[in-house]
Amino acid sequence: MRFWIFLFLIFPLFYARLHAQYCTPPTSTTAITPSTTTQFTATFPAGTAPVFTFTATAGCTYTFATCGLSSVDTYLRIYNAAGTLVQGWDDQCGFLQTNAVWLCPTSGAYSIQLSQFFCQPLYGAASVSYFTSCPTTSCTNPIVNAGINLVLCAGGSVQLAGLASIGSGSGSTAPLTILWSPAAGLSSTNILNPIATPTTTTTYTLTATQGSCTSQDQVIVTVNPTPTITGTSQTFCPGSSVTLNATGIPSGGAFLWAPGGQTSNTITVSPAATTTYNVQYTIGGCSATSNNITATQINGLDFVNTQAPGNSSICEGQSLTVYGQVYELGLTEANWTQHHQYKPSNMAAKCMVQRNVQSGFIGESKQRRISSNPE
Repeated sequence: MRFWIFLFLIFPLFYARLHAQYCTPPTSTTAITPSTTTQFTATFPAGTAPVFTFTATAGCTYTFATCGLSSVDTYLRIYNAAGTLVQGWDDQCGFLQTNAVWLCPTSGAYSIQLSQFFCQPLYGAASVSYFTSCPTTSCTNPIVNAGINLVLCAGGSVQLAGLASIGSGSGSTAPLTILWSPAAGLSSTNILNPIATPTTTTTYTLTATQGSCTSQDQVIVTVNPTPTITGTSQTFCPGSSVTLNATGIPSGGAFLWAPGGQTSNTITVSPAATTTYNVQYTIGGCSATSNNITATQINGLDFVNTQAPGNSSICEGQSLTVYGQVYELGLTEANWTQHHQYKPSNMAAKCMVQRNVQSGFIGESKQRRISSNPE
């Protein structure tokens, strides 16, 4: 009799293992996601043998229980993805209910079946509670440096100089990852030294992460407008000086003239001939250069010695009679006196006739010129 009773009890288990991966054929399959918060399955009636699938992480502990959730015998069995029984639990909280505590050895897909001890469906209603806990990986915050603040001229680009390393004493084996934000204007967000081409002043944040530990640092890329510079060319008479002026926008920058090296926006020069100047204007690290500010020498009629009417000024549209002596080469005295009516024809010829402007010899009166200063 005992033999038949034993065979009656053992045969269903043997039969089930021959025909299915589970202890008893599952009546339903439900996916669950264990977390640190205790959750509950639905209540399953008598005659069912539900299976619950989940993904487990190596090193984390998973707890499944029917404690207080069933008044009948329950048994919990965990299987791996290949259908192999990993572990089973029975009667951990009282004579009938089960408390299964399992440490996952290998990350992967697993399932757990709710049934009774003899690999039979439930003979009464039951539900399962479940949760997980994972150890906190020791780590110290990474060391991160986004670099010094940078200045950029509009339309230009600059390379960021980020640094990141694992914190001293970290016991974590997790990889160190980096991320720049915002992504706008960056050639890449996950390298330490991306090229930044922002259109406006932007604060970039470098975040370094190892496991659950995170550190951040910021760098400001200031975008300055490209300045403009303008200047006006001027004319001058031989032997005199001329004032040149340049204007930079926006104001407040620094000027540098060449030739000469002057550093103000207005300079006074006395070139010996027509000279073109350039001036560089710099503000906020951005520069502009004007290369066409010219001091142009004006030529007129020149007598060796002007006589009468002396110092007089004439303007455009007016005329003046000038008397002078012309010395021929080899003579010690003036051989004749010439008079000439001089009438300026344009604004460049606004001049003041000067006495004894230039010494020298000219052989023909046709070579006469008047040296002049602007009015």
